[in-house]
Amino acid sequence: MTPIVRMMKRYINMPLKYALPLLFICALVLSATTGRTTQTTETTKNLSGGNAATNAGVDVSLTSLGKMASLGTYITAGTGNTFAVYNATVKNLNAKDRSINEFNFKMRDTAGNIYNVDLGATAADGAMKAVTGTQPGDIVRGTVAFKMPQGATPKNVTYDDNYDKITINL
Repeated sequence: MTPIVRMMKRYINMPLKYALPLLFICALVLSATTGRTTQTTETTKNLSGGNAATNAGVDVSLTSLGKMASLGTYITAGTGNTFAVYNATVKNLNAKDRSINEFNFKMRDTAGNIYNVDLGATAADGAMKAVTGTQPGDIVRGTVAFKMPQGATPKNVTYDDNYDKITINL
């Protein structure tokens, strides 16, 4: 008899009170090891008038709207600050149930400072909003705005959704 057959006979004759916990543990281990695997990829592109930055799972496009002191009537950058504003388009190329979020964008200036999308600017008309459960082919559009000091010069914008990381040089 082979060792595997001997082991199977031993477990077949095992009392149920021992076999069920063993089966449960095996099921947990199996489900933990067969989950979805992810691969993070990184791309760098240059912005010239508009962009084209395609990665494994998403296509990200930015068009600069320039620097602005305010977004609408109520959202202002404040004294000494300005908003760097971009029209952003993110297309889900091939992932089921991918979330696209305005907070996946970060901007770096030429001095190395990093800026998140301004929370107040997300309330502006036309601002990009988070969309969950997008399917291949879905497109999310809107503006993203970064509050920064007036003298700062934007260097690049990075879109990072933990699956794809795309840096667009400005």
